[in-house]
Amino acid sequence: MEEKLNTIFSGNNELQLEVLINNAGIHSDGLAALMSDEQFSKVLHTNVDGPFYLMRFAIRKMLRQRRGSIVNVASLAGQTGNPGQINYSASKAALIAMTKTLSYETGPRGIRVNAVAPGLIETEMISQIPQIEQMVARIPMGRIGTPDEVAGALSDGPGHRPDQFHARPLCHRWGPADQ
Repeated sequence: MEEKLNTIFSGNNELQLEVLINNAGIHSDGLAALMSDEQFSKVLHTNVDGPFYLMRFAIRKMLRQRRGSIVNVASLAGQTGNPGQINYSASKAALIAMTKTLSYETGPRGIRVNAVAPGLIETEMISQIPQIEQMVARIPMGRIGTPDEVAGALSDGPGHRPDQFHARPLCHRWGPADQ
């Protein structure tokens, strides 16, 4: 991965990396007792390893620039857990922990690292959730969030009031009220 990223930036010393948004994520749901090793590791590999390699690459660039912003798209599942999603919840919890750790490491050097942790969002990813109506009934707004709402949080978060957005998951309540 790093070779591909270096190719993009090679030969152009003027090109700077100012913002990285890690928004990739997959799920492969199942009860922990029945989950295969492949189901578990595939989700962790995509949702944890991928963002790590991208953040490491970005931080190396941003440290030389002494500025930058990284936003990781986590999930409320990383803070609360979800039945049948031990792999997904663990991966998003790891992403939140990496966000906090990297923020401590890079904040003093002018680089902000934050996370947005939405709940249910209208995407293909939620199309196979059983009893989704019961989950929606527990959401304070009574509806599923939209991708545009998450995009709004992303665009407001990295540059808006940077003194208040540092190493904290910005949680949007498109999840159950009791989480």
